[in-house]
Amino acid sequence: MNYIGFVTVYVTDQDRALAFYETIGFQKTSDRRFDDEYRWLTVTPPGAQTGITLQQDASRAGTCSFVYTTDDIGALYDQWSEKGISFTEPPAPQMWGIQALLNDPDGNDIVVVQPQ
Repeated sequence: MNYIGFVTVYVTDQDRALAFYETIGFQKTSDRRFDDEYRWLTVTPPGAQTGITLQQDASRAGTCSFVYTTDDIGALYDQWSEKGISFTEPPAPQMWGIQALLNDPDGNDIVVVQPQ
């Protein structure tokens, strides 16, 4: 095995989720409709190998979480805050580094960490 290609984040509205993830700097890497009911939509942080599949499933939305790492959490926090992104917890020291928390529009947890 080489790497994990995708992880799934469940959302209620793929277009709303796409707008959010693009606001925080992710790039749309795939957007394909297979029929009227199924859309394969992925976003990827710049330079990352692992992407996120934004899977529409209202019954599972808000049940996912992932960790996003950064070299400068202070700058990222300021940048995202200026774009209107609200954090549930601002950057704070933890045993593993500095961590901040936020949610996507469906309540999925995004943990941002600047490792020690």
